[in-house]
Parts: sequence; structure tokens; C-alpha cells
Amino acid sequence: MVELSRPIINYFYLYNASQIEGIPPYIEPKKEEQSNVLEMADSFIVSSECPIEEKFQEKAFYSPFDDKITLPPRKFFKSDEAFLGTLLHEMSHSTGNEERLNRDIKNRFGTEKYAIEELTAELSCVFLEAELDKDIDFTRQDHINYFNSWIQVLKNDPNELYKVCSNASKSCNRLMDNYERVRAFENTQTKQKDENELEAVI
Repeated sequence: MVELSRPIINYFYLYNASQIEGIPPYIEPKKEEQSNVLEMADSFIVSSECPIEEKFQEKAFYSPFDDKITLPPRKFFKSDEAFLGTLLHEMSHSTGNEERLNRDIKNRFGTEKYAIEELTAELSCVFLEAELDKDIDFTRQDHINYFNSWIQVLKNDPNELYKVCSNASKSCNRLMDNYERVRAFENTQTKQKDENELEAVI
């Protein structure tokens, strides 16, 4: 970033490729096979205790009032790991619902309690990363911006960190238990399908 003494305005003319002669038609790239990361994400989505919607928008969020998670389409993320990380972050928030782990999650943006809930969700993702033995891209710039709030809260009450770690651990355990039940069911279904196909061949 360079600070200028006065603004410099530049104009650029942009053209669609279809308006330019000699440019070959656009060919949609072949879609690669679904990665193991996306399979894992889909299993987590199935295991979710609240609705999850992929919607054409920029932000991902959990609404504690509607008890619903909204995500941008997975193809908008820089990687499958980034999609999984964002999904798990929002699912971690959803565990705080009053009918689940009952955390104080209905807080205004910018407050200390809001920042503490963000820290809880981030640590929940750290624990999930260890449980899944998978590198998850879950740290986003907007979460980094909460550091000052976290530090201030911990200065006011050092024991708050223990509370956050405890809540994050409970969140992780709840999400993993639900995920493992879904995976067990999916594996049973796959095994049954393979056995049926084998019987059909015989």
C-alpha cells in the first residue's frame, strides 16, 4: 500500500471476449472428481442439526434467530478445504443454540460477547482439525480482526479462556458424534449396495 498525496484516476476499457475477433469460443473446463474433503463436508451437512443452504451471496453466517446456516456456493471458495473450514465454523456456532449446548450467542456485532463466541467457534475448528487429521483452512481475515477484543476480554478475566476452551471442546465433540453416526450409516449403506450388486452378478 502506498499513500498518495492526491488520488490518481485511471480509466480502462473492458471488452467481453465475444466482442473480439479471433478469440476462440469459451470451453467449460472439465470438472475434477469430487475430493475427499467435499465428501467429508457433505457428510457434515447431512449431520447438521439445523438447515444448511448454499446461496448466491458473499457471506457465510449462522442465524441464531432462524437457527439456519447460509453459505456461498462451494465453487466460490478458493479451495475445498476453505469451504469445509467455513462450514465447520458456522456449524460450531449452531451448537450454541439454546436447545443444544445453550451458549450466549445472540450478541451484537463488535461486542466482547460476540468476539468470545467467534473465538469459541475458531477453537472448535482447531479441535475438529485434530480429530479429522485434516488440514482445514478455517482462519479468515475477519476472525483475525477479533484479536483485540479477545485479548481485552482475557485481560479482564483470564479464566474466560478456560471457559472458551471448554465450550469449544463440547462443540467439537457434538459435531464429531453427529458426523460419525452419519458416516457409519453411509458406510453400512455402501456395503449393503455392494453386496446386492454382487448377488445380482452371481
